Amino acid sequence: SVFLFTVLKHYGYDVVILNSRLYQHSILGINLVPESTTIPLYKKHNYTKYYAWEATGPLSLGLLNPEYNNMREWDVVLDNDLNCSVTYLN
Repeated sequence: SVFLFTVLKHYGYDVVILNSRLYQHSILGINLVPESTTIPLYKKHNYTKYYAWEATGPLSLGLLNPEYNNMREWDVVLDNDLNCSVTYLN
């Protein structure tokens, strides 16, 4: 999650990392409108909808495994206000 957050942030995407103590897992939240025909899952942070993205599985943007799709159990722990950048080593 941290790696993908860093790469996406570097390329200008609006992303957050969501953690859940209950589910003991991390996922990404991304400010993109998913193309899903179902109602997408999102977490609101600073008046912005961040759609859930499980990067470790084949699920689509805005969809999570039903075993851990209660968005009240997810908290934003890292957002775009962090001043970080990708450093290239020579």
